[in-house]
Amino acid sequence: MQYTKQAISIDEQLELLQERGLGVDNVQEARDMLYRVSYFRLADYWRPMEADHSTRRFRVGAHFNRVLTLYRFDSELKVLLSRLYSNFAIPTAKHTVARSLGVRHYRILRSWMVSIAYLLKSIDPQTTFVADLKSLIAKYPKVSPSAMGFSNDWEQEPLWQ
Repeated sequence: MQYTKQAISIDEQLELLQERGLGVDNVQEARDMLYRVSYFRLADYWRPMEADHSTRRFRVGAHFNRVLTLYRFDSELKVLLSRLYSNFAIPTAKHTVARSLGVRHYRILRSWMVSIAYLLKSIDPQTTFVADLKSLIAKYPKVSPSAMGFSNDWEQEPLWQ
């Protein structure tokens, strides 16, 4: 496959995002993240904020801070899950942790987390997985558990006690 588009600089990437309507408060932080993480990896986190996927225009109120929040939450969630994978042989773990989960994968991930929580509690009643997951979700209040497929009162369900 041949690519015909020329690469653009970090500043041009940032300018393009802003032209499409993505709000940016801290330009230096946005540049650093685009450089460190990459435009295409971060795209998984801003795509749900697009009003029109064909033009890549953003909805009113879309903001780079939200992208960073989702990215950081996702990164920490992958670390939490990868700790489990190092202790238990879960065949599909390598494929999931090795790539960005992104927002669109959270509903599937919720099913995994329910299964993992159930199995871990069965194997080791002293597991910290549930507490660790609850702490992570509490750390990122702007990340909606309902967007991940959890019910509004998920923490009251016996599995999560």
